[in-house]
Amino acid sequence: MNQSPSPQTDAGLGRTILIADDDPRLRALLIWTLEMGQYRVLAAVDGLDALQQARAHHPDLFVLDVGMPGMNGIDVCRQLREDQVIAPILILTGFGSEEDKVAGLEAG
Repeated sequence: MNQSPSPQTDAGLGRTILIADDDPRLRALLIWTLEMGQYRVLAAVDGLDALQQARAHHPDLFVLDVGMPGMNGIDVCRQLREDQVIAPILILTGFGSEEDKVAGLEAG
């Protein structure tokens, strides 16, 4: 009998997501949630760490915080696109200004 993957338990099998956020509580929550969905999760504490892990592991999806110290999520996004990374990128922000939204869209 051919069984299709269960959307609640098998959705993330084989997929890797890189979470880059300097807030340890939010990072832990995101990791836990994604691991419950069977995703392999990589965690970075800042933008430089995110770029190093991206280049080493080639994740399928990125979740980047805008407000990281050093290299922020927008700069990481720009660098990933310059590196020809085509994986989807989600930008997290506590800021809600139009400028931040436009910067994220322009970064890729």
